[in-house]
Amino acid sequence: MRGNEIGLVGLDYHCDGSDLIGLMCLRTGVSGGLSAVANSVALHNALVRERPDLAAELYKPQPYDARGEQGPGRKGWYAMPVFTNHNGRLFIRLIAPYILASQRHEDAPRLTEKAREALKWMTEAANDGRWSVMMDFQPGDMQFVNNYHVLHGRTPYEDDRAAGKIRHLKRLWLETEVLADRPAWFRNTVSDHWKEKAVISRLDALGT
Repeated sequence: MRGNEIGLVGLDYHCDGSDLIGLMCLRTGVSGGLSAVANSVALHNALVRERPDLAAELYKPQPYDARGEQGPGRKGWYAMPVFTNHNGRLFIRLIAPYILASQRHEDAPRLTEKAREALKWMTEAANDGRWSVMMDFQPGDMQFVNNYHVLHGRTPYEDDRAAGKIRHLKRLWLETEVLADRPAWFRNTVSDHWKEKAVISRLDALGT
């Protein structure tokens, strides 16, 4: 039996809009669905060595599609660099599909040819296996990654709903207080309508 339409499509390397992301596997499907992680710092360094002109382009602000999740009265896109050097520390925010999708907004800045080439380079390099690993999630397995230094994705998977073999993972977005200093666009970047849904998970918050 074929899996659902979404499951048959792989999820390419990207990072999420939080400091950390956690994944926990509750159930596997019939096949596929390997978790993929790539060292985005190594990718950055390789791009700087091989194509410094493309790396320089990704240090410039790039438009990202807000995917319809922008707050009331906000534009359908926002801008931030893929690479940021902040006080000697590298921060990376790479979601290539969102950058490409920003071009559907007439008021969004147009992507340069170098930006498109750089995104293509990063995607292909992440997928060629030099700086990435695959993990076969089993029920009970958990994964936590730093969104600023690690890209994640997954391979296509197949479900069998009739047999109850349906892939099920839980995702958790986390902000850490350990990282006290960060670029301005990573400080309180959540729009007001998302802040209303935010929760805290702290030992000193129990019972309050």
